[in-house]
Amino acid sequence: MVLLPLAREYADFRNEWGLSRVAALATTLLVLPALAVGLSVSLAFAQEPAVQWTTTVVVTVATYSRATAALRSAAASGSPQRSS
Repeated sequence: MVLLPLAREYADFRNEWGLSRVAALATTLLVLPALAVGLSVSLAFAQEPAVQWTTTVVVTVATYSRATAALRSAAASGSPQRSS
C-alpha cells in the first residue's frame, strides 16, 4: 500500500523533474525522516492507537509534501535556497 505511491513519486521525479536515479531515490527516501517526525509527534497519543496512527500518517504526508515542494521550488529557481 505504501510502495506503489512511492514508486510513482520516484517515476515522477525521474520523468517530470529530470532527476538522475540516485537523486530521485534520495528525494523519494525523504519519506523516512518525514515518518520519524510523524512518529515523534504522535507519541503523545499513545493511549489512543487510532489517533496516534492518524496523526503519524497526516504529519508524515504533510512533512514529506513540504520537503518535496521546497526541493521543487529550489530546482525551479536554479539555485539552492539558504535559510536566514
